[in-house]
Amino acid sequence: MSFKQKAFLDNSYLDNYKTNVISCTLNNENMYEVILEKTIFYPHLSGGQPKDDGTISGSEVLNVYEQEDNIIHVLSEEVSGEVDLHINFEKRFDHMQQHSGQHILSCAFSNLYNAKTIGFHLSGNYTTIDLDVANITTDMAKEVEVYSNKIIYDNIRIETEILSHDDAIKTGLRKKPVDDESIRIVKIADKDNVACCGTHVNYTGEIGIVKIIKFEKYKSGTRVEFLCGKRALLDYINKNNDIQTLSNIFSCHNSIVVDNINKFKNENGLLLKKVSMLQDKINEFEAKNMVSKSINNNGINYIVNILNDKEIKDLRFIVSKIIENDNNVCGFIINNNESCSIIIGQSKNLKIDIKGIYNKCAEILEAKGGGNNIIIQGTGKNINNIDLCLEKLKECLNI
Repeated sequence: MSFKQKAFLDNSYLDNYKTNVISCTLNNENMYEVILEKTIFYPHLSGGQPKDDGTISGSEVLNVYEQEDNIIHVLSEEVSGEVDLHINFEKRFDHMQQHSGQHILSCAFSNLYNAKTIGFHLSGNYTTIDLDVANITTDMAKEVEVYSNKIIYDNIRIETEILSHDDAIKTGLRKKPVDDESIRIVKIADKDNVACCGTHVNYTGEIGIVKIIKFEKYKSGTRVEFLCGKRALLDYINKNNDIQTLSNIFSCHNSIVVDNINKFKNENGLLLKKVSMLQDKINEFEAKNMVSKSINNNGINYIVNILNDKEIKDLRFIVSKIIENDNNVCGFIINNNESCSIIIGQSKNLKIDIKGIYNKCAEILEAKGGGNNIIIQGTGKNINNIDLCLEKLKECLNI
């Protein structure tokens, strides 16, 4: 790997820089691909870190990527000669905090639990590492956080150095590097030593804090999501506001919000069961009432109607109650203003082709669903054809 173009490796804090254009060529997308003598722009997803944002002589850099030994800057305008580089340092420093925090978190997992980092991803919203172990617990994560933040509080100097491959190996790297002739190592005193070409803070104290947000099983290992620095602060502000809001809702101290939520959840569950039981009784009454008003034709009771704002699950329960007894056929079309549903059912002693009838009605309502020749239902979007569907249903049932 060539380091000669990467001015950011010598000083991650550079936010402006003067350099010369080596080449500026027009690509197939009518964009200019610019190669510079040196650059402070970090190439996109090199080592898992996103690109920098900024301008070259006032022209926005649309993309930055590494191609063989060159860094390509994509612009919509042509540039030449000496140019001024400016990067968004707020975004750069955020990346520095997250990337340096990742090194500390990875070394903590490695030193405490021999859990090796096998993947790293840094985005604009979150940062993750993938570990090669699957048995991470909450207590382990807490211990890793304490260990990591102690390194931050100690404000240790983060040192970088470019060495030959053999000399880099001799320094005792945490993980095996790529087989390049030259290796850049990032060292945090006696805590961590690893090959890396990312941008980092000078002192661990600049990271502020590292906070694990969640961890979950990922493939055969564990994925850990975390936040550092300003991201962690904003996350704490938002979560503290949420907790305070919940505290106000439950009229309790922050420390017992979870207890009150669990209590509310349990009480709500009991109430929902009671409501469900009452609804079932109402539905049973409706089913009996509908049967009493049915149309009898050749010994078969037909109940066909349009219903407004009815829950399909309640209506399915009603239909199941109606067809518990012999010689009952029912068909309902539900108008829920923005959508419509249809459900048809028959007693088990009957052999009417309700699937065929459903298909004809579903076509009118543009409905999709399914079922069998006892109960079949579907939901559609053509609410303007509800009356037409009712006529077709009655026609098919000969009532």
